[in-house]
Amino acid sequence: MAWFKLTAPNGDPVQVNGDQLVCIRVPLAGVPPGPPTQAIIEFTTGHTQATLETPDQILDLIAGKTAPEETAEPVGTAALVGATAPPRQATRRKK
Repeated sequence: MAWFKLTAPNGDPVQVNGDQLVCIRVPLAGVPPGPPTQAIIEFTTGHTQATLETPDQILDLIAGKTAPEETAEPVGTAALVGATAPPRQATRRKK
């Protein structure tokens, strides 16, 4: 697995080695308020890191997909902008 960049709650970049991830989870309910945290990642070393990215965004990064903030549209749809489907002819069913 490759290295990828996440963002700590204070805005600092965090470099993560995907091979060292054990768990990605949402923050626990009832934790005292602090900086906005969307996910907690746990490492093989036992350390944890809070991030601004959601668990789904982190899984997309692990899978090699583009981060949502890097593109304004879903991956693979740029060529479809302004494209229209060809008209279809209506056909009747035979009874």
